[in-house]
Amino acid sequence: MWKWKLIGSLVASMSGFNIPRCFISTCSAGCFGATTIADIYKQRWQIELFFKALKQNLRVKSFVGTSENALRIQIWTALIALLLLKWLHHLSKARWSLSNLASMLRLNLFTYRDLRDWLDDPFNTPPLQPVPEQLELALS
Repeated sequence: MWKWKLIGSLVASMSGFNIPRCFISTCSAGCFGATTIADIYKQRWQIELFFKALKQNLRVKSFVGTSENALRIQIWTALIALLLLKWLHHLSKARWSLSNLASMLRLNLFTYRDLRDWLDDPFNTPPLQPVPEQLELALS
């Protein structure tokens, strides 16, 4: 039988009302110390913030696969995409927020332009025709 353990309490003030908040764990009384459980909750909160960033910036609403391998691949892919997005945010001279940069990048994803030039001047009109970079094979 589990005994509830009160970890701590605080009073949150919302619009003039003092609301007591309690943190309760299902661990037995001698399972972990209060500081260990607080550290676990802090780490859990970092994970929640990571998934919030994925949902907001990359528009990941749900995961496609359900197996462990599929979830690992999707999380690693999202991590790489978020890392690239943060690097582009670092290089950008426009000083947008990360979500605005992701939206603008999504809108300009299929235009033919140099990415570094776009980051320096994002409101410049893209060229109408892409510059041909492939050589023609003369068969005569």
